[in-house]
Amino acid sequence: MKAKKKMFISAIFLALAVLVIVLQATFTSAVFNACFSIGEHINFCNPNTPDRTAPYTGYTICMSSYNSSGNCYNQGSINGCNNLPGASSQQCQSQGNTTIDQEPPIINIISPIEGTINKQKSLVMNITLNEKADIFYINYNDRSPRWIRLCKSCLNYGRPRSFSEGNNNITIKAVDVIGNTAEKNLGFFVDTKKPRINKLEPRSGFVSGLFSLQFSELNPRNITLKYGNNLTGWRIQLVSLDSCILDSTKYNCETLVNLEDYNNQEIDYLFNVSDIAMQSEEKKVKKLKVDTSDPIINSVVYSPVGTRIEFVLNITEVNFDEALYIDNSASNSRWITLCSSLKAGICKKSLTLKPGNHSIDIQVFDDAGNSVATHLDINI
Repeated sequence: MKAKKKMFISAIFLALAVLVIVLQATFTSAVFNACFSIGEHINFCNPNTPDRTAPYTGYTICMSSYNSSGNCYNQGSINGCNNLPGASSQQCQSQGNTTIDQEPPIINIISPIEGTINKQKSLVMNITLNEKADIFYINYNDRSPRWIRLCKSCLNYGRPRSFSEGNNNITIKAVDVIGNTAEKNLGFFVDTKKPRINKLEPRSGFVSGLFSLQFSELNPRNITLKYGNNLTGWRIQLVSLDSCILDSTKYNCETLVNLEDYNNQEIDYLFNVSDIAMQSEEKKVKKLKVDTSDPIINSVVYSPVGTRIEFVLNITEVNFDEALYIDNSASNSRWITLCSSLKAGICKKSLTLKPGNHSIDIQVFDDAGNSVATHLDINI
């Protein structure tokens, strides 16, 4: 009984071995070498296998079958084709109706994205094609624009490249094996440098409402001034770029705000400058005394004694800075200090004037820059 069982098992193993040999022979005999001439378009039935174009005459691919209804090939195992008789001599079959590739590659640019503003110089160029081709690019904003090869006989390219500050005007070109060429244009902007605030005024002391700013930035977008305190509140004012003066690479801006609500208080202020890439810088000045009131000239008395005149100005100003005068009738007229301090609200000064008529302007300033003026016509 045991002997019969062993014979039965042996017979099964023998049958399986024969089946394997038959299947192997069937698989091997199903594959064939398909040959193509340069430029012939090769269509594969499997959607996951990209179609291709024969790069040269005698281009050989191992196939398992040809689907006549779909006019497409199913790719075979190259090991199977290597075992075919005559494979070493490049004997192959030709099946199907192939066509010469006359269509240029289709270029799909995934990145950089058209019209974007980028904060980095190094950007990934991510490009895909519908067929193998050589991919090139040229940047017309380079100092010496030239075509640069990205890859050869490829379906995609995805590596970082370094680009210039500012505008980048690029053309991507793909050339397939038969010379069909496609081009696609791409434009984007690179801004890696943050704005830099160089100077703010006033920095200390008093403020009347006039603020000034100097900053460096090639591509400014917004300027904002924030000012106030916790007592009266905080306010924000946009500063127009049109009000700024560009000097080489630096912008000089001034803005005037109404600080009446903060008069005789202390405020903080800060400027914020942002660029088109949404990068920004801000600087702050703290504890400025607000003085929005102009000085008051209560009276001007002058007493001529020969060619000398004594001026006496009665001035009301808590934060007095200086009083100046100019003789517009003088040959070398210029502003001259009358006094830089007050004694009980009085500014006193003796002047020597030449005989004749004198047109004199007097101006009084406080520490916040507020001023008041008066005019005198004097005959010596």
